Amino acid sequence: MLSLITGSVRSLGTYALELNSNDTKDIRSYNISNDIPYVEFLNDIDLNCAYYDEKSYVDSFSSSNNILIFSLNICSLQSKYTPLINLIDNFALNNAKPDIIMLQETFIKDIFYYSIKGYRAIFNCRPLGSRGGGTTIYCSELYNIKQLTNDAFFIPNILEATVMQVDIPGKSKFLIISVYRPNTHPNKNNQEQINDFFTALGTFLQIIDNYNTQTFIGGDFNLNLFDLHNLNSNSCTFLDIFASFGFINCISKATRIVNQSSTALDQIFLNDISLLCRSGVLIDSPSDHFGTFCEITLTKPIIIKDSFRNSRCFGNDNLLRFKAALLNQSWLTITDSNCTNTAFNNFFNIFFDIYNICFPISRIKINKKYHRINNFMTKGLLISRVKNLKLAQIAKKSPSIENKDAYRVYRGVYNNLIRRSKLLHHNRRVREAGNNSRLLWAAIKDAINLPKKNNLIGPILNTDTSTLLHDDVLKANYFNTYFSNIGTKTAEFIPSSNYSFKDFLNPPCPISMFLDPIEVETFANFVLGIKPKLSTDINGLSMCFIRSIIHEIKIPLTHIFNTSISNGIFPTQLKTSKCIPIFKKGDKTLADNYRLVSLVDNFSKPFEKIMCSRLINFLDETNFFLDSQFGFRKRLSTKHAILTIINYISKNINDNKYVLLITLDVMKAFDSY
Repeated sequence: MLSLITGSVRSLGTYALELNSNDTKDIRSYNISNDIPYVEFLNDIDLNCAYYDEKSYVDSFSSSNNILIFSLNICSLQSKYTPLINLIDNFALNNAKPDIIMLQETFIKDIFYYSIKGYRAIFNCRPLGSRGGGTTIYCSELYNIKQLTNDAFFIPNILEATVMQVDIPGKSKFLIISVYRPNTHPNKNNQEQINDFFTALGTFLQIIDNYNTQTFIGGDFNLNLFDLHNLNSNSCTFLDIFASFGFINCISKATRIVNQSSTALDQIFLNDISLLCRSGVLIDSPSDHFGTFCEITLTKPIIIKDSFRNSRCFGNDNLLRFKAALLNQSWLTITDSNCTNTAFNNFFNIFFDIYNICFPISRIKINKKYHRINNFMTKGLLISRVKNLKLAQIAKKSPSIENKDAYRVYRGVYNNLIRRSKLLHHNRRVREAGNNSRLLWAAIKDAINLPKKNNLIGPILNTDTSTLLHDDVLKANYFNTYFSNIGTKTAEFIPSSNYSFKDFLNPPCPISMFLDPIEVETFANFVLGIKPKLSTDINGLSMCFIRSIIHEIKIPLTHIFNTSISNGIFPTQLKTSKCIPIFKKGDKTLADNYRLVSLVDNFSKPFEKIMCSRLINFLDETNFFLDSQFGFRKRLSTKHAILTIINYISKNINDNKYVLLITLDVMKAFDSY
């Protein structure tokens, strides 16, 4: 048996090897001296179930193309959250991250502050006022998920489950279920509680069976399968109920070892044994239960991760070389041209020829050794984490008072250091943010573990053909077509009118607006007045970078602007933007539930800022704006609008008058103007 279950395991730790070689830790070993039908059936199936430590797990499942399902009784997600994150992040760095994580006994009432990067989560918990219990499922954000609900899915203190339907786009659909069976009840004795559980389990599995799909059920059932030698035991009844619905457990090892006691409480059941590739028990667990997992032969979306990344070096030496080249460059081909497009195209070509020479693209190998698991996990803490895991293994392997005390003391020091490191990290981020509200909010969100928005775009429904688009190019083209025509389609919902919008405007202003040429230094000052944002445009340039070199390129850009206003032509090349669809709410497959963010060419921003300044000044001088116009005006904001409304309402209420407020929300306003 040993050669069978350890054949695919490399670099296995001593404790894991000893557990694998111990027959008393395996359910199937009971069939040696007892004729147990279920165990005999398990012996006929190649479960390939083995013990793994963290290193051997990574060595065995790194770069697996199959689905990995992980289950663990976490025994308080709040207290074990950081160790769990460290474990999952370490798996992710080694390309062995589970696709699905099932947790039991989470003890939480809201999953909001317990997000895991790269996952979406659903959960079930006991009613308010009831402590303990609860189950959670995290699923890779690459898949579409849906939480299934039924009164039979969660019966507090009897059967507590979370049911998720997983859709691998273009591949398959299946159910993932995280189950916890409590072993205590406030009003029932142990056998009454177990009998109620068996009744609830039969009903539960009958409902699940009606979905007629591949199903994976993981959890802590608090029923020791090592009691199978007693044919009248609750464990036999438990397995019989699962077997009657076609479910087989794939975990044959002990999942909780305390002193000399070994129990098999945590299981993963599946109703299609042909999907099972490997299964195992992870002994390096943040909980007192071992983690259980299985690898199933359902193909997941293949994401090719390049071990290299393309990068430009914007070091000080390269920047000085770039500025010197721009200063020595002759701009005559630009300044001698009176054609706006020709002048800008010449500038663009010259600029990027020098740019590519001074900042060449180089391929840099990603070195995972220098990536921290978390921002607060210093190099010293990472070393301490490894030692903490080793002491935990020693305490489990040889549970003497000395070994247990050594682990307990070191664990306390290690956890205290983590808390202090997190506190120092968050305090430093707050200090560095200073008066920058954006950085301050980012620090606060990090401190409270607020889930980051995921802009990953999954399949998009083509409403014309009723098909899902999975290819990125097809999705981009569909978004482009959708948003290009949205104005016309929205106009179809607007009823016709006998009035023209001009009927509601004041008489035209008799004064004309004239655009004089701008001076070079004035142009440069406008550029320096633009916020130094780091977001890059379609050319890979940020406004922060352009500001840093404006004095070297202010002459050609000023000429292009003056040519533009004299000819009444905006450079064609500046009309191209980088557009990003951002999900709002609702069904993620519908393009209507996305809003479009356009990152314009950063060379066009000075042009826009100068024109905006001149137009606003002209409108102010001609008294165009009403006093009730607060948007897009200097020294006026939404705060002033709210204060004006409040003052108006308060004044009329004091005068015993009625106040009527009408608010309008213009549909697709920014897409249809």
